Amino acid sequence: MSGGGLVERRKLVHLKSAEVYVPIKNKWSFVADMTRCLELVDGYVYNGMWFVKGFFGKCIVHQVYDPVTDEWLKIDNDIVAPRRIYPKITIDGNLYTSGCEDGCKFDLYDAATDTWVPSNIDCSKSCIWDRNAIDTCKCEEYYL
Repeated sequence: MSGGGLVERRKLVHLKSAEVYVPIKNKWSFVADMTRCLELVDGYVYNGMWFVKGFFGKCIVHQVYDPVTDEWLKIDNDIVAPRRIYPKITIDGNLYTSGCEDGCKFDLYDAATDTWVPSNIDCSKSCIWDRNAIDTCKCEEYYL
C-alpha cells in the first residue's frame, strides 16, 4: 500500500490519494481518498485494515482504511500509544514492533489485553542495522 505526496516547485505537496498493490495481478490500484492530506509518518496493515499516521499541519492524525467498504475513517489514536514511534510489521496475522531503540528485540501486540508483550523474535546477537541480523530474524520492516 502506498500514500504520499509529490514535489512541486521545490515544495512537498501532500496528497489524499492512496494505492494498493495486488501482487497476483502485478498491479497498483487507487482506493478511496484519505480523509485529510497527510505528511505520512507511519503505516501498517493489521487485521486486513490499513492504519496510517501523519501530520496535517501541526496536528497528528490517525486514519484507517477498510477495504470492504473502500472507506477511510479518522480514528482517535494509534494502537497502544507507547509504541507509536516504532515501525510495525504484520507476520502471519500478528502485529510486531521494535521492543527497544536499536531494534534488537520485537514485541507482539496482544489485542485481547491491548498491550505489547515480548515475542520470541530476538535479534540481540547482532545489531538490527546489520543486514545479517535482519536475515537471521527472517523479517523486514517497511516504511511509508
